[in-house]
Amino acid sequence: VSEQFPYPGKLRLRGEIASKETDAAQADYEAVRRRISSEVKAAYYDYFYFDRAIQTTNRNKDLLEKLSKIAEARYRVGKAMQQDVLRSQIEISLLLEKLTMLEQQRATVQARINAFLVRSPESPLPPAADVEPETITHSLDELYALAATNDTAVLRNQRMVERSRLGIALAQKEYRPDIGVGYMYQQRAGLPDMNGVTVTVNIPVFYKSKQRQGVAEASEDLISAEKMHDNRLNEVRFELKQQYLAAKTSERLLTLYSKGVVPQSSLALESSMAAYQVGNVDFLSLIANFTTLLDYETDYYRQLADYQTALARIESLTGSDVTGPPVPTSPVSDS
Repeated sequence: VSEQFPYPGKLRLRGEIASKETDAAQADYEAVRRRISSEVKAAYYDYFYFDRAIQTTNRNKDLLEKLSKIAEARYRVGKAMQQDVLRSQIEISLLLEKLTMLEQQRATVQARINAFLVRSPESPLPPAADVEPETITHSLDELYALAATNDTAVLRNQRMVERSRLGIALAQKEYRPDIGVGYMYQQRAGLPDMNGVTVTVNIPVFYKSKQRQGVAEASEDLISAEKMHDNRLNEVRFELKQQYLAAKTSERLLTLYSKGVVPQSSLALESSMAAYQVGNVDFLSLIANFTTLLDYETDYYRQLADYQTALARIESLTGSDVTGPPVPTSPVSDS
């Protein structure tokens, strides 16, 4: 019977190294969880955009069909040209083409969401619920600090730095000898039983080619881990800055669309419709106002989806809820 007893401190260091590796693996698990959560949110906000874009386009198609009927009525009484009628029909066909593309894109996003839910790609989804824009309650510097503390890759690299430091301490311990203790019992025919105790000590004779090189390797591992940690900090700051600027840009555009551009475009369309019926505006100007309103309404929902997606990615990087109550912006009018 024999047992090897490592030099005092070696077992503790090996246990701490294993603990750091476990923490790093836990950070990898959390990274996957956050990534999936962020991708699900991004897919949902895309689904929300296509759903609202289809609703807006259908509503405007109905309006355009009314405009086409007005143009036909004016043409029959000689107050409009035939090209007005033909142009309205072309615009209706273009809207039908746009609807076809939007429906195809919504079906693609729906299949992606179903894949996340481990369901058949054809499984139906309910209409997207309303999304209210939220506001970021943290400054960019505060987001940097949150990411430095909570980003999964930063956490993992920090644990690997700590593991490498423990690895150096363990490599230095390898200069110290381990002790082996053994006990032997032997029965001998015609002779007294024999008992023996052995004590062994491994001496690092070749420390220059083994233990010293082990310390050098552990030191290089530490340098590499520190570089990876610093590099990830730079990367996460860049990603945060990118998403923060995208969110702020979308936030400003949402306010511009909801409080200025869309209401003004709606009023311009209503005014041109009334003027066209009495012959004060040509049909091309009326169509121009119509397409402008449609573009701005769909752009509003695109910016809203992009804004929420940027927030979801910021939350994934910081591991924190960085939003407050909804900002006071009104939905696009149904005109």
